[in-house]
Amino acid sequence: MPPVPQECQTIADELTALQTIEQNLRNQLAGQTGATAWATLAQLGQTRQQITQKTADLQACIQAHSAALQANLVIIDLTNPAGPAAARTAHLWEISAAATTLRDTSDINANFFSFAGPLPAQFGLSVVTTGAPNVIGPDFLSASLTPAVVNGPLRIEVVIAPVVQLSAADLSQFLSSSFAPGQQQVQVPSVSGMVSVDSVAAQLAQGAVNVTCEGTVLLASPLVPKGRFSFSASVSFAVTPTASPGGADILDLTSVTDPKLQLSSNAPALISLVLPTMSSFVVGLFADQLRKAIRKLFPSLVAKAFALPNLPDGVTVAVRQLQVTPNAVSFQPAFGAIGTTLSTFNPPAIPAP
Repeated sequence: MPPVPQECQTIADELTALQTIEQNLRNQLAGQTGATAWATLAQLGQTRQQITQKTADLQACIQAHSAALQANLVIIDLTNPAGPAAARTAHLWEISAAATTLRDTSDINANFFSFAGPLPAQFGLSVVTTGAPNVIGPDFLSASLTPAVVNGPLRIEVVIAPVVQLSAADLSQFLSSSFAPGQQQVQVPSVSGMVSVDSVAAQLAQGAVNVTCEGTVLLASPLVPKGRFSFSASVSFAVTPTASPGGADILDLTSVTDPKLQLSSNAPALISLVLPTMSSFVVGLFADQLRKAIRKLFPSLVAKAFALPNLPDGVTVAVRQLQVTPNAVSFQPAFGAIGTTLSTFNPPAIPAP
């Protein structure tokens, strides 16, 4: 479907033309002084007034032509504030207990987009930049929403932030310090055991995160004496930006190697019968611990970059760009909110050093 109703397309085109004029005037102003600069500033002021009026006209037109959801996207790009607006697309997702499914797509025109109804009982919104190969993740991911929040055009505010880094040492230290030991019963015919993981560490590689652990398995079987044996395990995960909204994770994890388990030399051959179950448990534990670390670390790093103790309530974080090297995870975050949470936020005073 079109980004705005066909009846409103002329107004949208006029608004786009005014925004182009405004950008051109900004570019001219950069090299002007004196009377010439004042004349350009006057033109800029008049153009902004026209943009304000045309924006109101477009909002009224969209509302009058009854899209189920209309939204105004406000992007603040801290990395390229004077650059041209990027091409973007909005996605409507249906969220259910079973899956999150893409239901509709709308190109964003003059900072507006809309979706026809009916809206799913539970849904989410995402916004992605198109035509930029270096941008591999979304600009915005909403929380889970219901149609009750749509009582008029939505305002979505998004701040595109500079690149943030997480060092390999900080990731490993955080994962080790926050690790909660895990246990699981494993059992096959004639053999049972209790697997315990006592410590976890992480190392970065090119394009992957390698997670390792140390643990023990208490083995019981009528065929051999009961005994406790040590083991170590490792697995590599690829990390990619999450594309769909409504979830707790901003990054997706995919194991890219089979788990490698190394048993102590005194372990009996019989233990091989429970190795598949042990491997499954270890991979799940690794993924769970790494997800928990990412959920806490990444938003806190974004907040720290803006000298905040934490991000405001209602703000969600998305990852636009991501690079994993042996030394660090480099990522470009974008944080956004529905409403005026960001534009009206008053940051707390920064205490003196």
